[in-house]
Amino acid sequence: MMLGLKGRDELFKPHPTYKMKKLIIAASLLLGFALVQPATAQVSVNINIGSQPVWGPVGYDYVEYYYFPDLDMYYHVPTQEYVYLVNGRWVFSRILPPYYSNYDFYRGYKVVINDPRPYLYHDRYRANYAQYRGRIGQPVIRDSRDSRYYGNPGHPQYNRQIYANRNQNQPRYENQNQLRYQNQNQLRGQYSDRNEPDYRQQNNRVETRGNRRAENQNNNNNRSRSSEQNTRSQSNNRNSRGRN
Repeated sequence: MMLGLKGRDELFKPHPTYKMKKLIIAASLLLGFALVQPATAQVSVNINIGSQPVWGPVGYDYVEYYYFPDLDMYYHVPTQEYVYLVNGRWVFSRILPPYYSNYDFYRGYKVVINDPRPYLYHDRYRANYAQYRGRIGQPVIRDSRDSRYYGNPGHPQYNRQIYANRNQNQPRYENQNQLRYQNQNQLRGQYSDRNEPDYRQQNNRVETRGNRRAENQNNNNNRSRSSEQNTRSQSNNRNSRGRN
């Protein structure tokens, strides 16, 4: 009896290669997940280059916050809001307070921070970037000639880039006269495509109406002349009878 149970256990005991296959499958799944996750994060990060303000520094595909060492406040790029302290509380607003209105954002230094809610660790950031207070000369997006920034509102090439995108599929002409002649030829082609028999029928109708009017006028003139001749003849006959 004991030998039977032992033989049954050995019969249903999993083979060592089966365990190895399970380990290989699990390792491959973990490796695939590890490869896919950074790619997904990279796609989600490179999305807000067109939302960065033109006074922001160049060279960043994604920006979450700007920290201003001169003003000791932040700017949230996704919502376009300033974050500053008022009576010990952090305020989010798209309008600057009056005491910051004269600050030149193009000249002042900005620190890019991509950590979530850096204002909660304000003491640490203020201590780390205190050395940048008063520093100027940071290249900004407004002065960049990188075509990636042409889609940012406020850039000098912003309107030109929109015009180029609208007309990129249209043919280019050497000068305005060639474009004018092209438009005139198109208009002529549109008018020439109309049915000529319709115009001929309209012209024929106008001619027939004019002929009818002329005939009626001639008939009326003839009638008036004949009536005058009749009245003259009648008056002559009367005069001849009275003399007799």
